[in-house]
Amino acid sequence: MKIKRSIALALALALSLPGTTALAAKTSADFTDLKDLDAATKAKFDALISAGVFNGVSEGTFGLKEEMNRAQFAKVAALIFGLQVDASLKTSTFKDVRPDDKGTGYALPYIEALKNAGITDGYGNGTFNPAGDVTKEQLATFLVRGLGKNDDAKATPGVNDSTVSEWAQGYVALALQMKLLSNGADGTFGGSSKATRDLLVVGAYEAKQQYVSAIKPSPTPSVTPTPSASPSPTPSATPSATPTPSSTPWPIVWPTPEPMPTPTPEPTATPAPTPVPTPTPVPTTTPAPAITEFMVESGTVAGSVRIVYEAASGNSLRIVQQQGPFEAPKVGSPAAAIGSEYEIGADIAGVKAGEHIGLYEINASTGAVVRFADIALHSEWIGIAAPAFDIQDFYFENGTEDGVRLIISGTEKLHSSNKWIYRTVTVNTYTPVAGALFSGTEYAQDQDIVISGGKHVIEFAETDAENRVIRFGILNYDSGVPNPNPNPENPVHPFPYPPR
Repeated sequence: MKIKRSIALALALALSLPGTTALAAKTSADFTDLKDLDAATKAKFDALISAGVFNGVSEGTFGLKEEMNRAQFAKVAALIFGLQVDASLKTSTFKDVRPDDKGTGYALPYIEALKNAGITDGYGNGTFNPAGDVTKEQLATFLVRGLGKNDDAKATPGVNDSTVSEWAQGYVALALQMKLLSNGADGTFGGSSKATRDLLVVGAYEAKQQYVSAIKPSPTPSVTPTPSASPSPTPSATPSATPTPSSTPWPIVWPTPEPMPTPTPEPTATPAPTPVPTPTPVPTTTPAPAITEFMVESGTVAGSVRIVYEAASGNSLRIVQQQGPFEAPKVGSPAAAIGSEYEIGADIAGVKAGEHIGLYEINASTGAVVRFADIALHSEWIGIAAPAFDIQDFYFENGTEDGVRLIISGTEKLHSSNKWIYRTVTVNTYTPVAGALFSGTEYAQDQDIVISGGKHVIEFAETDAENRVIRFGILNYDSGVPNPNPNPENPVHPFPYPPR
């Protein structure tokens, strides 16, 4: 297999050449955090440090337990597996890998080398996630694929380990069999735990021991020239080639019994690697980003709340109710089994103060979680009273620009201790309860209310200093035509003032 041979050659040259160690500037003795390692483990680190595959994170620190992001790993993997790296590349096949990225741009050629070798297909949706973490099960997968064992992993019975994702179980089982990696102290593999630099060093070294030691240079038997035969009278006979003595410093014996073929020009078209589908979505160890732009208001019935939040275009919302706090889901977690779908502004009934609502934003195309909010309910958000009574004596007139003005007259003039808040919507769906929190824009007398974007319904409320509804009214505005209140769509409901 072509990739196996390139690995063998790269690791043999990087880790077996005597000259490599002689040129090395550092060893494990130069790093304070490696001095307490046992001799056998130090030898593994020395091999990769002297080969230039690993450097320290600072002058005297190797960073034994530091995590590697996917960009850093791509560079190390390309060096370990001896991949062909085109340093002149400036464009990636992954949309989130850019050469001008200060943190990960340097890794673009190495990432492309891994893809071309069939070691990775990326993170899904055309991305590589270069700044993302590398988990232990992902490390096992990379090492197994890099050694040309992808088909073997697919045929290997997966591990019975709940810490390992289903898609990675065959790769982990093979990595354990090959002793590339090992289980933790608790007996589990810890597939979703973040891979550290020491794990990668040990895994790479074990790969070298098992699959490169078998191809170490062995002496080439000397060829004793056979005395030339007497000239044959048969003209069709082709004289045998006389061996030409030559110096071959690195005769490579492959681990398979197949004879080394005579080098022939390789075809220009490189066989495409066997596509390895990346499970989509693949849950990561990264918690979903928090939703912060939501608002919670009292619902239209007692004991209810409603959430005001606009998801990204094409995304949907789901909710779950429970007594205690929620743990943030991981990015990419499947959402099919999460609670129920939620329409913006719909009542969530039967809630109590202190309970929690989990709000999940779902990517419509992948069905995976992209954002999340854990909402702890406060008593002031929960509907507890009858609908607020209507503002009676008001009207609208055309504004100075493309909008209208709200005019309050008679007994309905603005109370000095209260506020007026308005918002424009496409359709009015409810009347808030008295005492409910009301969100919108504070209104000043004679201010223009701009009508745009199809939002021709104006909801407005008189509130106290904490934005709790005292009185409420609506107006259907159309092309600047005044529409006084009350009207059939907004009947007056008597209610004592103030409501509490």
